[in-house]
Amino acid sequence: MEHKDKVKEIVKKVWRVQYRALGDASINKLYEAVQAEKPLDELLNSAKGGSSFDLHSAWQLMYEAVDLTVNVLALYTIFNQRHEQPPNKKEVLQLLREAKRGNAYSQLVIDKLDVLIDEIAEK
Repeated sequence: MEHKDKVKEIVKKVWRVQYRALGDASINKLYEAVQAEKPLDELLNSAKGGSSFDLHSAWQLMYEAVDLTVNVLALYTIFNQRHEQPPNKKEVLQLLREAKRGNAYSQLVIDKLDVLIDEIAEK
């Protein structure tokens, strides 16, 4: 499974309400924006309309969830390549905290991604 598909699968599990509101097309846009390191405000400002673009708070929640999920997967891949073994949850969380600025919302998302990290670390 490609990282993009994995991110979408995880986001569906972690943010069910926001995902239902925004759908696959929006997750694709958010994923691509995160990969291009495009800020959410720029993405919203460049939007020409459409109901999903009116849900600013939902977009923000999803953008941060996608951003953190992408980073978890990337850090896992890098760790696995360097050490030739998967990291445990504590190691992935530590790497993620070092890579991202800490704030209350990020911590909430990290906590919600515990299930993901457990799933990945078992593979």
